[in-house]
Amino acid sequence: QAPFVVDDIVSRGWTKVAIFADKTPYGEGGMNDVVKALAAKNLQPVFVARFDLGVKDLQAELKAAQAAGANVVFSYTVGPENAVIAKGRQALKWNVPQVGAWPLSFPFFIDGAKDAAEGALMAQTFIAEPSNERRAAFLSAYKRKFKQALTVPMAAAQGYDSVYLLAFSLFGVRDGNPTGPVVKAALENITRVYYGVVATYEHP
Repeated sequence: QAPFVVDDIVSRGWTKVAIFADKTPYGEGGMNDVVKALAAKNLQPVFVARFDLGVKDLQAELKAAQAAGANVVFSYTVGPENAVIAKGRQALKWNVPQVGAWPLSFPFFIDGAKDAAEGALMAQTFIAEPSNERRAAFLSAYKRKFKQALTVPMAAAQGYDSVYLLAFSLFGVRDGNPTGPVVKAALENITRVYYGVVATYEHP
């Protein structure tokens, strides 16, 4: 996701990147991915902030990023801290875009940041729209079973496809010995095409 988003923001001329990453392994890995993707374009972040989950105020860090000349904020966190960043930018009247990975589509962010979330850009693998028959069936079946719409569509869709891919790969394990290397080889050599809800998997 990081190289994809970095490609996009650089194409828009947003090259002065401030990274806001939480201190979880997810935030650490994401921050490293962004730094690496920027380095591939001979760029480096102008500011990096690290924070704990549950933080309620990042004003000092946002002011420092603003002072460093950042023209885009790349946030990498799994929780409502994305909304803390967005509302903090809004309070400072610092009108720069916020970009990131797929948690920017979570209700934590959209409901938490409200109008401060407007304009955020993020990588997505699945949009919860019935754009083809497979997706329409998946969305309607979920709503029928759980009596609500999907709250995190990508996690549900990717998990759904992953289970089918694993099941199809296990059909190829003939010796009754599904060890790690055997399952890995089976996953990489599935003999049938799986028409999933995220994508069509010919050679996953």
